Amino acid sequence: MYRHDSGKAEGITRLSAMLAASLLLAAPLSADDNGMGWNQWSASALGKYVVTDDDRNDISYGAGFRFGLLHPLDHHWELELAGFGNILGRDERDGRDWQYGLGADFLYNLRPEGITPYGIAGAGGVFNDFSSGNEFGPYANIGVGLRLPVAWNRISVRAEARYYIDYADDAASNSRHDDARFFLGIQFPLFDPPVAPEPLVRTEVVERERVVERIPSLQRLDGVKFEFDSTRLDPNARIVLRRVAEDLAVHDHVTVNIEGHTDNQGGVDYNYVLSEGRANAVRDFLVEQGVEGDRITTEGFGLDKPIADNETVEGREINRRIEMRRTDQAQE
Repeated sequence: MYRHDSGKAEGITRLSAMLAASLLLAAPLSADDNGMGWNQWSASALGKYVVTDDDRNDISYGAGFRFGLLHPLDHHWELELAGFGNILGRDERDGRDWQYGLGADFLYNLRPEGITPYGIAGAGGVFNDFSSGNEFGPYANIGVGLRLPVAWNRISVRAEARYYIDYADDAASNSRHDDARFFLGIQFPLFDPPVAPEPLVRTEVVERERVVERIPSLQRLDGVKFEFDSTRLDPNARIVLRRVAEDLAVHDHVTVNIEGHTDNQGGVDYNYVLSEGRANAVRDFLVEQGVEGDRITTEGFGLDKPIADNETVEGREINRRIEMRRTDQAQE
């Protein structure tokens, strides 16, 4: 612990060093090319309420903010680098105390998509600008959270409860303080996904053989996937749907219904909205490729029509699908 005239400057220097170390930690993630690369970074902004430890002398309440940068490590784990500020109010005399900190947390998502509960564990450093003096100390925290995606865009609402331990000697009080902190805010992506390269052009003979194939009465569009909890098509889905648009251009008498389906994760109403939104996204893309809009209808079935076991990861992946059903009378 540090309590002298240069404590504030030294604390800021230490926080700056922690920020530099965090950026070095994040650098390998930015160069990753396994689907969890630079374009997967997202940001968070949360407000907080602090239930303070009784040992914090006459401090009775606290509030603050927290900003973070998140990067997925795999389909369950995320790393979040965060900075925060707190204001701590006092009962017995005028004035307030301040805290500023930097840290890193690991988040474990219990489900890879949908309404997602998650666990939190992390640590960092905090600079305390107290009326009794300035000092720098470490902190650790654990907690739980819930992420609620908003279907019509890429923003998620986050709510968290965390248990904090910091080691900052507030005058005569205990040097260890145990606080409860409650957060509410949003999370949003920082980048659009990279544009997939155009598929290689095949020879004219092969292309003609492909497009004159009969369009079946019901076709599951394998390869049409979406970004996490979103109606946004992933790059591979665009490649698949360009070929579907070419087939529909040749068979210009064919009309179709695009049907969206989900697994059983999340609420019934949410899955209806998500499946319908994804079906509409497919229709919109086909129209962009030149297919007449009045030839395409859409429908979202949510979780009502599974074709595989929702109790397994593999089964849920199969159930998250887009199907194209012909609706014209004179089917081939």
